[in-house]
Amino acid sequence: LARFNLASDAEPDPSPKGDYFVGAPAPALAFLSLLPIFLIQSDVAFVSAYPFIALPYLLAVAGLAVSTLPTFSLKRVKFQLAWNRALIITAAVVVAGVLSFPWEFMALMCVLYLCSIPVSYVRAQRSV
Repeated sequence: LARFNLASDAEPDPSPKGDYFVGAPAPALAFLSLLPIFLIQSDVAFVSAYPFIALPYLLAVAGLAVSTLPTFSLKRVKFQLAWNRALIITAAVVVAGVLSFPWEFMALMCVLYLCSIPVSYVRAQRSV
């Protein structure tokens, strides 16, 4: 948290570097740490049968807390008016997913966020 507090006091960065967090933000880390629970609640057999798998995963999430990997930030994202229909459909799918399959949908969101980390790293390296 100290790294984010120090970064928030600085002037806004107009470079493409400002489109990324340094490391994963605390709310994302909290969400990622719940992935084993989401999988257990959605009756994923291997997680229930081998609960010790959660330890290395949680250690990796803890590593993200202190890492300096760039992760996507939506601070400066501006949506064009033409995207309204797609945004409304996406919001409806998210709400329907959370209401219909809450544990599976939350697990899917965690996996998608984890998949976005290498993508954000590659894009940040290209923008430098």
